[in-house]
Amino acid sequence: MKLGFIGLGNMAKAILAGLLRSGMFAAEDVVGSDVAEAMRQKATEVYGIQAMESNAEVAMASDVLVLAVKPQFLEGVLKELTNYIKEDTLIISIAAGKSLAWLEEKLGKKVRMLRFMPNTAAMVGESSTAICRNAYATDEDVALAVKMCESFGTAQVIDEKLMDVFSAIGGSSPAFAFLYMEALADGAVASG
Repeated sequence: MKLGFIGLGNMAKAILAGLLRSGMFAAEDVVGSDVAEAMRQKATEVYGIQAMESNAEVAMASDVLVLAVKPQFLEGVLKELTNYIKEDTLIISIAAGKSLAWLEEKLGKKVRMLRFMPNTAAMVGESSTAICRNAYATDEDVALAVKMCESFGTAQVIDEKLMDVFSAIGGSSPAFAFLYMEALADGAVASG
């Protein structure tokens, strides 16, 4: 099974690290793309995956495709990929605030689709990740998703209507707490 990443930023790298560490995927079975050459180089050097310039090449090569781009860029990426995503590809989006219905509409085709909402703790293998599915995703897809997410923390399957609530509690709240703790530490260091 080939795994592809569109976007190789921090969250993609955290997910990728967990998947490789767990042995669920081997580096030679993973491809990725990013607009930044430095990100592609780092992914190749650190994780041993094949990094490509072309999102279309990644989409065509993938059985499971993770859309790991910022929400404001996702519509353009979906338009670019619509002709390259195979009908049997499982699509996973980690973009906050973009519903499955929105994703399906922008992609313009009916495909198996999941949303993951990991949090920053994924970077240390301790994420609490919510998963939801569209009508085309199978129970096997969900089982795969849970196993993937458990490689970098814990996973919970929820109804999509709860995804924004989870994002606020599981994503924004810990990020604010970490920012607050960092500010305290910086203040302590500055004070001697």
